[in-house]
Amino acid sequence: MKYTWADIQIAAIQKMFLNNQMITVDDLDSLRREKKYNLYLNSMPDAANEALIRIMSIGRPIVKKYLISYNIPEEIYDYSSYDTTIISNEDYIIEGGITKAYYFEISDTANIEIQKYNNETNAWDLVELIEHVTDVTGGYLPVKGLIENTSDKIRFVFKAEGYLYNIRNIALYNISFRLEDDIFPHTQKIRYNLNELIPDFYELISVEYEKNGKRGVFDTYTLLEGDKTLVIDSKYKGNFIITYKAYPKKITADTDDSYVFDMPAEMVALIPTYIASELYKDDDISIATVYRNQFEIGLDNIKYVESPTEFADTSGWL
Repeated sequence: MKYTWADIQIAAIQKMFLNNQMITVDDLDSLRREKKYNLYLNSMPDAANEALIRIMSIGRPIVKKYLISYNIPEEIYDYSSYDTTIISNEDYIIEGGITKAYYFEISDTANIEIQKYNNETNAWDLVELIEHVTDVTGGYLPVKGLIENTSDKIRFVFKAEGYLYNIRNIALYNISFRLEDDIFPHTQKIRYNLNELIPDFYELISVEYEKNGKRGVFDTYTLLEGDKTLVIDSKYKGNFIITYKAYPKKITADTDDSYVFDMPAEMVALIPTYIASELYKDDDISIATVYRNQFEIGLDNIKYVESPTEFADTSGWL
C-alpha cells in the first residue's frame, strides 16, 4: 500500500478531532477553508518532517547509489608534481608548454609571476602577477586560475623576496576550462563533502571501485573523515559507486497532495500519529500523550536493518 501526502493529512485530522463523520482526501480543499482545520493543516509539514527523520533513523533506511567518476588523463598536464618545495633565498621556476590553467597550494603570502616566452626577443614577458595573501597560519591554501593562451610557452616564477614559504601540488594544464571553478584540484587525496555532493545524503553504507567494467566489492583506498567527507586516492582512475542512506523527501507547503512517500507503508503509517501528538498538545495534552506513546511503540516494532559502514577489500584486484 502506498500513502499519499493527502492520506497522511486526513488521517492526522481524524485522530485530532475524532470525527464521527467520514472525511476523505476529496474533502481537503474544503477543510483548508475552515478555520477549525486550517491552522493544523498549515502546521503539518514541519511535524511530518520531524516524524520522517525519527522514523528513518530507526526504521529501514532509504538506500540509494551515487556515481563518482574520476578519470583525469595524464595528457592534460604540462607539468605535474605533488612534492613540497621550500622557497627561501632563490626564485623557484616551473616551465610548462601552452599552459591554459593552473593549480597549486601555498603556505604563506607570496608573489608569483606568470610569464610567456617571446620568440622575437628570446625573453620572458610578464603576463600576470599573482599577489597571494594568506590569513591561514600553518596551513595551505589552493590557488588556481585560467590563462588566455593559444600559442605561447608559459612559466611560473615563485618569487623568493627574502622570506620563506612552501608550495606543493602544482599542476599546469594544457586544456581549456570553461570556468575557474571547473579546474581540477591536483592533490594525492581527493576529498568529497557528501552533504554538498548528494543533496539527500544521510549516512554512508559502502564505496565500490569500478575500473574497465570490473567492480571490486569494497575499496581499501577510500576512507571517511568525520561522518560526511569521503577521501579517495587520486591515483586510482575509474568509477566510485557510493551506496548511502538517504533522507526522505522534505514535505513543504508546496508539496502536492498526490505526492507518494517512498518509505515502507508500515513506517509512513506512523506519521499521522506523530503529527497528532505534536499539534494537539495545546488542545488536549492527554490525547496528545496517548498518540505520542502509540508513535513510540510503533517505532519499537519497526525492525531495524543494520548496514555495513566499514570498508573491506575482498576483491584483491585493486
